[in-house]
Amino acid sequence: MPHLSVFVACDKIIIDQSGVASLITLFGTITISLPPEAPELPVNAIVPKEWAVFTMWEWEPGDEKKKFMQHLEMRWPDGSVFLEKKDEIVKVPEKRMTQIVSPIAGFPVGQPGMIALNVSLESDGTTVFKARPIFVEVVHGPV
Repeated sequence: MPHLSVFVACDKIIIDQSGVASLITLFGTITISLPPEAPELPVNAIVPKEWAVFTMWEWEPGDEKKKFMQHLEMRWPDGSVFLEKKDEIVKVPEKRMTQIVSPIAGFPVGQPGMIALNVSLESDGTTVFKARPIFVEVVHGPV
C-alpha cells in the first residue's frame, strides 16, 4: 500500500519538466481584514482565491496491480463539509512516487476558526489509510 509522504495546502504549485514540485506559500493562517463598520460575513462566505492541496504518495512493491482512490475532504470550523474531491492514483512503472495536485477555486472565510483538511486512501471501496488532518486557521481581524 502506498504511504503518504507530503500533505500540504498552499497558494501555488509549480511542477517542472522533470516532475519536481515547488510548493509556494504554505497555508497556516488566512486573515480577513474587515472595517469596523462592515456587516458580519455570512457563515458560508467564500473568497475567490485559487489555491491547491498537494499530496505525494510513495509506492511499495506490489502496489502496481492495485487501484487506489485519494479522498480529500475540507471542513468548515463548525464541522460541516465544504468540499470533497476524489482522485484515482495509479502507479507509473518507472516512478517511485505519485504527486497529486488538487486545485481549488475559492477559500471558505465565513467562519473564523480552524478549517480541517483530511485525506484518506481507498482501495476497492474500503478506506485503507487516513492521515492526520492539517489545519488552516481563518482569522477575522480589523483593517
